[in-house]
Amino acid sequence: MDLQQELEQEACWKLELDKVTKLDPSKKKKKKKKKRPFIREDATYDSEPDYGYAELLSRVFDMLREEEVSTQRPRTVMMRRPQLLAQGTHITVCLDFAHLCTMMHRKPGHVITFLLGQMETKGWLNKQHQLEMKGLVSSQHFQAVFQRYIDAFVICSCCKSSDTALAEANGISTLSCEMMLQTKTKQKVVL
Repeated sequence: MDLQQELEQEACWKLELDKVTKLDPSKKKKKKKKKRPFIREDATYDSEPDYGYAELLSRVFDMLREEEVSTQRPRTVMMRRPQLLAQGTHITVCLDFAHLCTMMHRKPGHVITFLLGQMETKGWLNKQHQLEMKGLVSSQHFQAVFQRYIDAFVICSCCKSSDTALAEANGISTLSCEMMLQTKTKQKVVL
């Protein structure tokens, strides 16, 4: 039995040595190199010819001219901030309301309806076409509501252009982009 125990111990010892040599981090495995296909330098291929940068650039611009693709960014209209004035303690007046409506190409009645509904106040147009609102309204609050109107009813959601028209059919207002209409008519003419 002693012999058998000695053999088992030797076998265990050999197994442990084998495990150590197999997992030795100091030995690195060699990586196999991938074979690359041999390409002759003088070979000719039947694929597309090599173009220079200037030739490729001129080809792109020619294609753009043929397709009449607009490379212009939509024009942005800079609007000045609304000028608010407190008239007494219970009325706030927007002095340049008529000018803002003409800049947006919107009817003052539609703009008033939205603004007063969002601010939850009453208001009217006076003789000088200024918006008078009941209560004191801060300029930041008015500008935030005015910006919401612009985002909802002036700026096109597709092309971000301010060149839009508001059409009303059956009591529903829809926004139609003039830029999109122009490109659609150009496409119809080309076809």
